[in-house]
Amino acid sequence: MRLEDILKVVEGEEIDFVMVEFGGERGMNVGEGLEKGGVRLLGRWFERVDGLEDGDLLYELVDEVNLADGKGDRGD
Repeated sequence: MRLEDILKVVEGEEIDFVMVEFGGERGMNVGEGLEKGGVRLLGRWFERVDGLEDGDLLYELVDEVNLADGKGDRGD
């Protein structure tokens, strides 16, 4: 299902919010598109989930909540 199709259903059915299964590329892309399209996401918000995919943002979050971590290098 394409993002455009999902947005049409949300609008046509007057849906207040959606839950997106974040796991994999499609879920991330659809979640971002829905959020940018003004759809309220229930549960985790996209920026935090996306941040977990970005090593630098993940380390910022770990520092922010004072978690002990085993920082290491990552391949590019």
